[in-house]
Amino acid sequence: MTDNEVISMVARTIKNHYPDVSVEKEAVAQDAALPLFFVYVIDSDISGLPCKKRKQNFSVAVKYYSKSEKNSECYETAAVLWDALKIIEFKGKKLRAKNLEYKAIDGVLHFYFSTRSTMIETLDNNKFGDLEVNVSARE
Repeated sequence: MTDNEVISMVARTIKNHYPDVSVEKEAVAQDAALPLFFVYVIDSDISGLPCKKRKQNFSVAVKYYSKSEKNSECYETAAVLWDALKIIEFKGKKLRAKNLEYKAIDGVLHFYFSTRSTMIETLDNNKFGDLEVNVSARE
């Protein structure tokens, strides 16, 4: 799973709960229409596990820019995001969010969480090559 896939899964989940609000994944323009969400990955790492597995950890941030500078709208949005992002589903893949936290400053909600994915590596090469067997039968 890549960073872009995680961002897309989070953006799709937010869009399902807020269909009228724009969800940005690349950058926020200075003159963007408010309210809007901005989703990005803060940090990601990959570590190897036994048996050709690898564990990927993602730290994700969601910023919500409200129309006003009132934090009350941000707190309401945080409550919805808290429930919506506990389990993120998209195209048969599921991610569980953990370490959810948020803060609202001057009408901007900063919502953070982490998630992880375990992948199994598949190798197409055969280390032993083709096996040739010559059998001669006695008569």
